[in-house]
Amino acid sequence: MKVKFSDWLIFLVFGGLVFFHFHGFDALEGTALPQRNVLSIVGAMTESQDEGNTLLLFILDFEDFTCLSCLDSFLGLYRMLPSPYKNFQAWGVLILKDRGEDRGRAVRIAEKKLRGFVRANGIAFPILVDRSRIFSALEGKGSGVVLFDGKRKTCQWYDFPLTGEQFEEVFARLTQ
Repeated sequence: MKVKFSDWLIFLVFGGLVFFHFHGFDALEGTALPQRNVLSIVGAMTESQDEGNTLLLFILDFEDFTCLSCLDSFLGLYRMLPSPYKNFQAWGVLILKDRGEDRGRAVRIAEKKLRGFVRANGIAFPILVDRSRIFSALEGKGSGVVLFDGKRKTCQWYDFPLTGEQFEEVFARLTQ
């Protein structure tokens, strides 16, 4: 599914600013991120986009933590990423379905599981929990990765688990 590049970039930057300003969360340490770190992440991504680079946004549905092929696909892609993508040219967002009154407890459980997952797999880029449901429009879509191609001015969504052909396509676009 092709998405207009400018719409995704606007959604990502402004949504990220609001989300990170109020709910910045370091998945590895489990602490709120200082405001300057959040802004530096957003700044690095927008600066990188101005240079025509490719960026990745991993959307992880909390329910997919029980989907082993989805997690294997995510980890396989993460392990093959060139080093800039493992650090600052990729972000992750963990989406939780609305649980009504029990949402606070569900968020705490998700954060704890996410910290363990990040630590166990040595994931370096930030993965943040969508506490405010900014990405709620993607609920039910499942986990995937959005590839923002600054050179082509396009966005491409890839569902997890990725096929071998999709792995090759993503890797080829990252190494151009």
